[in-house]
Amino acid sequence: MGKFRESVDTKALRFAVGFPVVLAVAFVFCAFLLRPDLPDPVAIGWTADGGAAFAPFGAYAAGGALLIIAAGWLVLSQAVPLSRPAVMRRIMMGTGLFLSLFITSVLAAGLVGQTGLADARESRVDLTVLALGSGAAVSLGVTMGFVFKADTRWSLDDDRALQRALARELDP
Repeated sequence: MGKFRESVDTKALRFAVGFPVVLAVAFVFCAFLLRPDLPDPVAIGWTADGGAAFAPFGAYAAGGALLIIAAGWLVLSQAVPLSRPAVMRRIMMGTGLFLSLFITSVLAAGLVGQTGLADARESRVDLTVLALGSGAAVSLGVTMGFVFKADTRWSLDDDRALQRALARELDP
C-alpha cells in the first residue's frame, strides 16, 4: 500500500473518483424532479422530425448516470499517477471535468426538451440548456486545467534543501 500512495496524487484520486459520482447523483436527483412532466417512454434519440428512439425513464436516468461516471473515471484517472508529466496531468484533469459536465448537459438537454409533452415523438433537444451547459463545461474545464496543481509532492530532498538554506541564512 505504501508504494501505491507514493505513486499517486491522493487529492487528484479523491476528485477523480468522487466528482463523477456526485455529478451523476445530482443528475439523477434533478431528473426525478422533472419526472412528473415527462412522457412515458422518453426519447433517447432524435431526428429532424423529433424523437426517434425511446426508453423507459429509469433506463435513461440510470444509463446517463453510468455514462457520466464511466467517462469521468476514464479521463480523470489519467491525472492521478505522479509518473506522468505535470502538463499532461493538468490537461487530463481539465478534460475529465469538461467531459463529465458536457455529458451531463447533453442528458439534461434531452430531458428538458421533453418536459410538458404527452408524446416523446414531438420532442426536441433543448438547445438553450445544451448551449449553456456546454459553455459552462468548456470554461470550467479550461479553468481546472489552469488551476490544478500537478506538481510533485514535497520530498526528503526538499526537506534537506530547506535545512541547508535555513542553515545558510542563520550562519552566513
